[in-house]
Amino acid sequence: MPLIGIDVGTSGCKCSLFDYDGRQINSAYREYDLIRLPGNRCEFDPGLVWECTKAAIKEITPGISQSDPCGIAVSSIGEAGVPLDASGEILYNSIMYADPRGVEEAQILADKLTPEGIMRVTGNPIHGMYSICKLMWMKKNLTDVFGKIDKFLLYQDFIGYKLTGNTVMDYSLASRTMAFDVVGKVWSETILNAAELTPDIFSKPVQSGSVVGTVLSSVSAELGLPSHTVVAAGAHDQVCAALGAGVVKEGMAVLGMGSSHCLTPVLEGPLLSDDMLKNNFNCEPHALADMYITLAFTNCGGSLLQWFRDNMSVSEINQGGKIYARLDKMVQESPTNLLVLPHLLGSGTPHIDVFSTGMIAGLTMDTTKIEIYKAFLEGVAYEMKYNLECLVDSGVNIQVIRAVGGGANSDIWVQIMADVLNRRMETLNVNEAGTIATAVLGGAAIGIYESAQDTVQSFIHVNKTFLPNRSKNQLYEERYAKYKKMYELAKQLRFD
Repeated sequence: MPLIGIDVGTSGCKCSLFDYDGRQINSAYREYDLIRLPGNRCEFDPGLVWECTKAAIKEITPGISQSDPCGIAVSSIGEAGVPLDASGEILYNSIMYADPRGVEEAQILADKLTPEGIMRVTGNPIHGMYSICKLMWMKKNLTDVFGKIDKFLLYQDFIGYKLTGNTVMDYSLASRTMAFDVVGKVWSETILNAAELTPDIFSKPVQSGSVVGTVLSSVSAELGLPSHTVVAAGAHDQVCAALGAGVVKEGMAVLGMGSSHCLTPVLEGPLLSDDMLKNNFNCEPHALADMYITLAFTNCGGSLLQWFRDNMSVSEINQGGKIYARLDKMVQESPTNLLVLPHLLGSGTPHIDVFSTGMIAGLTMDTTKIEIYKAFLEGVAYEMKYNLECLVDSGVNIQVIRAVGGGANSDIWVQIMADVLNRRMETLNVNEAGTIATAVLGGAAIGIYESAQDTVQSFIHVNKTFLPNRSKNQLYEERYAKYKKMYELAKQLRFD
């Protein structure tokens, strides 16, 4: 009874096998590295991502039924795209959202259409991270490459194309191009004309759960998939995290604690206000028809801890692996007297400043590595608190937050989030909400489930609840008041 959920993330690809009752049978993960280039430039190798995806699928397929209906759906990061020629060959690496290429092109669009006009159509505050700005940059600076582009696919539809030969993406991921009308659910002629691009460069936009196609026979044979396997349109990874966490009504949000941290509240309808624009919050379609979400995020979450692991000489702690669990056991109970601005990959919302840099304040000769580690956990929490405040100012109220992703395995970190955000935090029996959501969308596409929403809610339950500690919250509030000054200070001190 095979259903397969695939999640293509910033640092790796996860593939999970579920039965029709939502039980995870097997799972595989393949890590890949970003390509760092001078000038804060950052790229993916699409060919490597596809090879890692294939390897993850092959690891979970041995022994699966070759006769039962099989469905697959894919969630992925947004913005980063894969330029393909007419024969499907990759023409260039994917430019990451945090890469500054596209900043000038964003200003060109803003001058032509105004930020308010772009927000009303696309649901996105104007910024160079979006796919259309990267394409405009390529058209200007990589003319030989751009002239050969037949399709520019994001990673959900790129994997779908490699599996089926068809180019289809869901509405939520389409919105991450900043070329999509999020109310009309079509490619925007207004935006594309201003960018001097045509809609046929992108995939066909459809509702999440729609059928993309059947897996190619050559691919099914290579990967061990049933020949009749159907691929469905998934969703943007943060949207899948919301669906997979049962975050399907206003007042709830999911906190994806992965390489980046993203707070995703549910909206009952499109919210395209000036306050949303001021705080750089987007409005994109949910995987559920007629519902929407917004994203409040920091670019560094788990990746900040990876930096700590790789650069702070903690090999003596990493005995037998599980280094973060060991570090968690060593942290002090009380809040630290350190402040960390987690902008090692620039800032996310509300500033969205690709040139912002990180900072550690409060170091003394008595500071230990373990204190710095906990301060990293706190720094990400402070950044998310700032985002939460801006969401409330924009009219988005959140009472309950469900934590998912690798960071949700850390009770210490989730409790810090509860104490800093002063919100009820919940973890679930299913930690990787994204892959169960995509598996359910695949199951709905082959007729196993009538309702993706009802099915997901029947599969999950709250595992642990973390309530804010009042005394710690008071201490964190004092530190947070100082934290809010760090971005402007870092901005003044940064090197050009």
